[in-house]
Amino acid sequence: EIKFGIKTGANDFFYMKDISSQYDIEYAANPKKFEDWGVTARNEKELREQGLIYIENKSKDKFILDEKDVRKVVKSPKELDKYVNDGSTLKLMCFYTANPGKHSINYIRYGEQKGYHLKPSTKNRNPWYFLKSAKPTQLLISVNQMDRLFNPMVLEDVLVDKMFYQVYPKDDVLDKLFLTINSTPFLILSELYGLRMGGGGGILTNTVDGYKEMPIWDIRMIDPSKISISLDREVKLYFEEIKMEDRRKLDLEILRAMGVQGISLDDLYKEFVELVEDRLAKADRPLKRLASEAQSTESNSEIEPDDEEGNDQ
Repeated sequence: EIKFGIKTGANDFFYMKDISSQYDIEYAANPKKFEDWGVTARNEKELREQGLIYIENKSKDKFILDEKDVRKVVKSPKELDKYVNDGSTLKLMCFYTANPGKHSINYIRYGEQKGYHLKPSTKNRNPWYFLKSAKPTQLLISVNQMDRLFNPMVLEDVLVDKMFYQVYPKDDVLDKLFLTINSTPFLILSELYGLRMGGGGGILTNTVDGYKEMPIWDIRMIDPSKISISLDREVKLYFEEIKMEDRRKLDLEILRAMGVQGISLDDLYKEFVELVEDRLAKADRPLKRLASEAQSTESNSEIEPDDEEGNDQ
């Protein structure tokens, strides 16, 4: 199941950042403010131990919330530089609860005083503050692709903004699905079924309907034990990825699961690179691969005279 990212209808209320690291200083400056809020924690350590978090929302208002009532949000692909992410790079949080704690109830009352419950996108929700359609997940699939092609996993349940779709495996196939949607055969299908937006950007956009229409092999046939990789590393540009040993192992296992035999990985990668570069070139986007190869050739030519001098000596 693939779903759109969250649409809060009131970002100033729902989106926030964790400022618990400032709690010690602000408590020392004005302990009465927090005592009036019913907070007994004297420092950040005690705050965390009580399951609380100090936040600042998009309106720059600060509150104490029950930590269970917030979730991290993936806002941009730039926040995730690896295939498998621990969530530590995610700074944005979202208010997400159907059963708010004591302190979170105070925050909801604040939201109602501000009129957030009367906005077009919130007034028809019941309750208005619960993003019921946005079920947290660990597996994400990209909306837009450029030259760093990947679909990340986060090792905790997160919400996603509009730059990703939320993916929910129907069976216990999370690991197999993660490997599938990061394999080169799948990325080739994404290139073929995606929309080329043009406009000089070279962006590939995949829609929910496009992903649903995409033909796919039986991923239950994949044997992760035969791959012996986790893709727990940084994502590289498309032309660098195909040189990575773990990717070659992954793609070989995917081809086996597809029932494909006698195909050369080098031939597959040649077609893949041509697909990506056709998209980029038609958008008048400079190809980093060619620039990289030219730089490498130039560097090698600079080294050769030194070698010759060394040989002469």
